[in-house]
Amino acid sequence: MKLAAISIAAIFTASLAYYAPRVPPFLKLFFPAEMRWSEAEIIEQVRTKTVDKGYLAYYNRDPERTAPHEKNILVAPADGTVKVIRSVNGRQRIVIYLSFWDIHVQRVPLSGTVTAVVDSMHKDQDDFKCENCYQKITEIDTEMGPITVKQVTSAFSSRIRSFLKEGQKVAIAERLGSILLGSHVVLETPPTLKVCVKKGDKVYGGETIIGRY
Repeated sequence: MKLAAISIAAIFTASLAYYAPRVPPFLKLFFPAEMRWSEAEIIEQVRTKTVDKGYLAYYNRDPERTAPHEKNILVAPADGTVKVIRSVNGRQRIVIYLSFWDIHVQRVPLSGTVTAVVDSMHKDQDDFKCENCYQKITEIDTEMGPITVKQVTSAFSSRIRSFLKEGQKVAIAERLGSILLGSHVVLETPPTLKVCVKKGDKVYGGETIIGRY
């Protein structure tokens, strides 16, 4: 029994050394997602179109979300980390960064009517650098005024999905769309929004109150 334990320990140690800095495939289930795949590993898999099936299954998770039962609130349009909060051209702007381990399904920040869904290139490089990146812009007319949600891809993919169409009535926390892999989501609102988060905060789409009006 002692010899078997020593042998297993030796194999375990040798496997860690062989796969370093990556986690051995047979041990990935025992590690947090952030440790199973490194960013460099994911980027290389996307570049070579050989994305690990285990990572894809983790990435494609899409849990149900329920907005807080409060009036006059906006919820976060995406899971991620608040990167920028500032006023731009008379509008309040909040930028959320989505890492490779965040849920990549976006949510409607406030109930209203979709007035436009537009595809374009991302040109504004002031808040984050993303050259040759695509974006999908969703405009929603709400009781607090027009709000805008921009889904911006990383440089590694141009796959953005919108689940909405012009003229559609939408409810707060409803699914808005999704983006493939690392990306940013930009929320722009009227200046009357009282922001409830700060730079560096972790937020959850459809659940975290991002502002009040």
